[in-house]
Amino acid sequence: MRKKVKKAISLTLAFLVCLLSIPLNFVQATEMQELYVNGVDILQEEAEMPQGVTYNDGTSTLTLNNANLNTARVNGGGITNVIYAVGDLKIKLAGNNSVVNNSHDGMRIGIEVRGNLAIESDGEATLSVNAEPYRSFHVEGNLTIGDGTNATTITTSGEIRVENPGGNILVKANSKLEN
Repeated sequence: MRKKVKKAISLTLAFLVCLLSIPLNFVQATEMQELYVNGVDILQEEAEMPQGVTYNDGTSTLTLNNANLNTARVNGGGITNVIYAVGDLKIKLAGNNSVVNNSHDGMRIGIEVRGNLAIESDGEATLSVNAEPYRSFHVEGNLTIGDGTNATTITTSGEIRVENPGGNILVKANSKLEN
């Protein structure tokens, strides 16, 4: 009887050690809480969308269709960003798009997402992000570029920062990330 109990405890402990040694490379999905694009809080019903920008609240998808975004919003702590999201965000690209942060206030970030960020396109599309000398991207989750089918090209001038235990940068087939 004692041997069976010891064996059961040993097997249980071995299972727990194996389970706890598996890397947890995921970030829990979160719904959109804040979304500013080109200085506009686009989650407000009366918000006027910047030219070339649409947003689907049901899928948290921001579509950029030949959009040229260059108005930074001052975020707490002297940080400025052109796109700022709290929650998971998908950016769908069509045509040639740009995000430029030339603000003279504080640290510049082109796109800041406090959650997961996925950037895809339905066809060949580009996104240029310029926030020199600071960050083009600041993501507190996973950064995924492309869907593995369509040609999605992202060019940056500035640091790309993925900040979160288990956060990854994944560039899928037919996509490019150039810095």
